[in-house]
Amino acid sequence: MLIRITLLFIFICHPVFFLDAQTKDGSLTQQINSLRNESPSFTRDTNLINSLNTLGWRIMYDNPDTAILLGKETVSLSKKCQWKRGSANSLGNLGYFYYIKGDYADALSHYFSALKIDQELEKSSNAVVATSGKRGLAIRLGNIAIVYSSQSDYPKALNYYFRSLKIREELGAKNLIASCLGNIGNIYYFQGNFQKALHYFVRALKLSKELENKSLTENWLNNIGNVYLYQAEDIKSFPEKSDSLLNKAQQYYLQALILAEELANKSAIATVLSNLGNVSSERAALPFMIPEKMKLNYEHRKDSLRNRAIEYYFKALKMNEELGDKNGIANILGNIGSLYNTAGKFKSAEIYLNKAITLCDSINALDYSKQFEQILSQLYDTLAHLKERGKKLSGFETSTEFWKLAYIHYKNYSAAKDSIYNEDKAKDIGRIEQKHEYEMDEMKRLQEENERKRQLTLAVSRRNTLEYSAIFLGIFILFIIVFFIARFNLPPWAVELSVFIPFLILFEFALVLLDPYIVQITKDEPVWKLIANAILAAIIFPLHGFFEKLLKKRIGKM
Repeated sequence: MLIRITLLFIFICHPVFFLDAQTKDGSLTQQINSLRNESPSFTRDTNLINSLNTLGWRIMYDNPDTAILLGKETVSLSKKCQWKRGSANSLGNLGYFYYIKGDYADALSHYFSALKIDQELEKSSNAVVATSGKRGLAIRLGNIAIVYSSQSDYPKALNYYFRSLKIREELGAKNLIASCLGNIGNIYYFQGNFQKALHYFVRALKLSKELENKSLTENWLNNIGNVYLYQAEDIKSFPEKSDSLLNKAQQYYLQALILAEELANKSAIATVLSNLGNVSSERAALPFMIPEKMKLNYEHRKDSLRNRAIEYYFKALKMNEELGDKNGIANILGNIGSLYNTAGKFKSAEIYLNKAITLCDSINALDYSKQFEQILSQLYDTLAHLKERGKKLSGFETSTEFWKLAYIHYKNYSAAKDSIYNEDKAKDIGRIEQKHEYEMDEMKRLQEENERKRQLTLAVSRRNTLEYSAIFLGIFILFIIVFFIARFNLPPWAVELSVFIPFLILFEFALVLLDPYIVQITKDEPVWKLIANAILAAIIFPLHGFFEKLLKKRIGKM
C-alpha cells in the first residue's frame, strides 16, 4: 500500500497566450476569440494576456496538453512584448504544466529559467518591481523543491524549501508561508519522520484556516490523514489501535474531499479518493482475532472492504488518466496491484505492479518505485513457495524462475532505497536543517535588534524633541527678559551684553538643531561645514544688530 501525499503548488494566475484549441463544445475557442476581438493590439496588451491566462489556468488540470501549448505561446508573446515579469510567470506556468504531465526534466528547466529572471527583477531599483521579483523567487524556489521531492532527492528539496521559506517570511506572505511549511512536512513524511511531518502539517493547516484558504486547507487535511494512515500501517499488529488511527485518517480525508469537491479540483479529488481506498485496503488487512463461528462474516467484511478500495482506486485512476497525471497513475496502479496481492489474485497483482514500476521508472519516481519493487519481490517469493508446495498457478512458470524474479526485484528495491536514504543524504538533510535553524535564529535576532534600535531611536527622538522645545522656550523667555530690562537705564556695555548672550545661545541652538542636515548636505566635509556655519552666522548677525539698535532706542526713550 502506498499513500499518495499532496505536493502543493502556489502559483499566481500568470499571463498566458492561448493557442486556438478545440474543446468538446467549442466554447473555449469562442471565449478566446471574444477576448482577442476586444483589443486589436492584443500582442502588446498585458491585460488581455492576463485574461487569457485566467482562462487557461481553469483548464490546466483537465487538459494539460493544451496548457503546454498555451504556455509555449505565452513565453513567446512575453518575449516579444519585452515584459520580464510576464516572461518569468509564463516560464513558471510552463514548468507547472510539464510537472502535471510528470515531465520533471522540462519542469526544472523552465523553473530555473524563470528563477533567473526573478533574480534580475529583485535587483531592480523600483521597489514594486523588486518586491515582485522577490515574490517570484519564493514561488520558484518552492516549486523547484517540489520537483526534487517527487524525484526523492530530499536534501535538494529541503534546501530549496528552506530558502523559499526564508524569503516568504521576509515578505510576510502568509499563504506562501503555509504552503511551504506543509511541503517541508512532506519531506519529513517521506523520510518516515512522522512527528516532524505532523508538526509542519498542523502549523500549515492552522495558518490556512486563519486565511480561510480552502485549497490550502484541503491539502493539509489530506496530508494529516496520510500521517495517521501510515502510523496505522506501522502498528497493524495491534489491530484495535491501528483501526482507531484509520478512523482518524478517514475523518481527515472526508473533510478534504468535501473541500476538493467544492473547489471542483479534479486532481485533489483523485488524490483523496485514492487515499480513502488505502483506508479500506488497510482495514481489510487488519489481523483481528475472530472466533471460528464468526470467520465467515469476517471474510465477507474483508471482501467488502477490498471491493470498496478497488472502487475508490478505479475512480481515482480514471480521473488521473483524464488529467494525464503520470505520478498519480503510477501510484494508483501500484496500490491496485498491492491490494490484489494481499487478496491472493497474484496474476492481476503482477500485471498492475509491473505497469506501475514501468511508469515510475519513466518519470524517475524513486519513492513509488522502491515500494512497488518490494511488493513485487514479495509476490514472487510467495509464488515460489506456493509452487514448491505443489500449488497450481495458472500462467506462471517454475519455482526457480520465481526465485530469480524475486531476487531481481529485491535488488531493484535495494538500489532505489539506497538512492533515497543513503548516509550522505541523511547528513545533508541534517546540515540543511541546522543551516535553516541558524538562519531563522539569525533573522529573528536581527529583527529583535532592529526593533531595539527603532525603539531607542524613537526614545532619543522624543527626548530631543522635549529638550529642543525646552531650549526654544528658554530662549524665548530670555528675549522677553531682555525687552523687560530695557525699561531700566543701562550702560551701553550692559545693553550690548544683554543682546549678545541670547543671540549667542540662539546661534548655538540653531547649529545643534541643523547639524544633522548640514552633515547630510556637506557629507561632513570640514570646508563645506565651515561655509554652512558662516551662512548661518550671516543670517543671524543682522538680526543681532537690529535688536541691539532697537533696544538702545527703547532705553533712550526712557
